[in-house]
Amino acid sequence: MFSRVGKTTPHFLIITTGPESVGKNNVHMKALSSFFCRASLVLLLASIPFIYTRAEEPPMATNSMRALDLSALKLSPADFTIMPQITVTSLVSVEWSRRGDEKTIRSEDSSENFMLAFELNKKEDKWELKEFDGVLTFGYLGNDTELSIPHQTVRIADRVGLYRLISKAQELGADAIIDPIISTNMARNGSKLYFKTTVTARPLTLKSK
Repeated sequence: MFSRVGKTTPHFLIITTGPESVGKNNVHMKALSSFFCRASLVLLLASIPFIYTRAEEPPMATNSMRALDLSALKLSPADFTIMPQITVTSLVSVEWSRRGDEKTIRSEDSSENFMLAFELNKKEDKWELKEFDGVLTFGYLGNDTELSIPHQTVRIADRVGLYRLISKAQELGADAIIDPIISTNMARNGSKLYFKTTVTARPLTLKSK
């Protein structure tokens, strides 16, 4: 926190002549020089904008689960139990700068709180993460564990939706899910685009022998 510099009593430098006053004048000069150096440092710090320090990647919570194809498995109906279908949603928005070379992606759900700011690297023609806030929650099916941060809003909305679906299936004690379906709708409100992803699947539990 910066504190405001209050009114100070003015200091006057009195310089006398004669050999006996040389030492006193040097002391006064050093004190005055130190005072101005400190005052300059305070003004310099006050003029520097606040800079956010961050890690190279935002913190991320991940969740994964197998998506099974029953027709490819050699299982009898006595080997597993299929639970009723579950459905979850996620809502993510994106807003571009006027020049179109910057965009900010945010979670619009009350249970999520993250922000990703990307900037277009025109030389390499790719989007780069510039700032972030909050914790990402990404879900993955099977071995699809791409831990890099996508810049496409629809992919982020899908990952958040999958995380919620897998978390809900785990709460029900599922070992896997079958028939996962991911659908995304887009809507505009002013300068923002909203991506609403709906994820459905049926949890499956394997019976112990």
